[in-house]
Amino acid sequence: MGIEYTNRKRQTYYLHQGKTASGKPRCFFSRKCPVKPVAKIPPGFEVYENPDALVFLRQIELQVITDAELAIVRSALAKLAATRYWTTDRKGKYITIYTAEDLTDQRLGVLKSLAVPAGDSTRDFIETHLHYTPMFRLTLDDATRRVFLIERWCFRSSVNGWYGLGGGELKPLLRTYVPHLGDDSFFEMM
Repeated sequence: MGIEYTNRKRQTYYLHQGKTASGKPRCFFSRKCPVKPVAKIPPGFEVYENPDALVFLRQIELQVITDAELAIVRSALAKLAATRYWTTDRKGKYITIYTAEDLTDQRLGVLKSLAVPAGDSTRDFIETHLHYTPMFRLTLDDATRRVFLIERWCFRSSVNGWYGLGGGELKPLLRTYVPHLGDDSFFEMM
């Protein structure tokens, strides 16, 4: 039996082994079932699912952002965000916060015509297929004092990129900025 991983969209990925152009072995995930299953994840690697539910095999990185800091961010999102559809991604010195468009009852009514698998509610089915967009990025600016910078994604065609908002300790930054997620006020922050 080989390594399998099912993502949030309920798609199963299988670990494959191939070769690079120079002939070195390489492992990767694919939705195709392999002819020769790979029985274990290579040492020093881990399964990674990105916010868009794509599955990768990546080298294990030293975590700069602590599990406790990530938990603080997720708790603030659960309590303060004006949207219930959010996710986070921790990579290096960054925590990126993503949101998806809210599913209002009106939108759910329009989408009821979808072929929803038996046993699923329309909302559950749709939630597994949401597309997430980056909204905030927290950057660890001072690892000793645990000071962060916060940026918002700017959607203006002339700017498109991260726009700095401020910096400081994690909890006060989250209390100030997270309530804007899912609200029109997000687009007024400059």
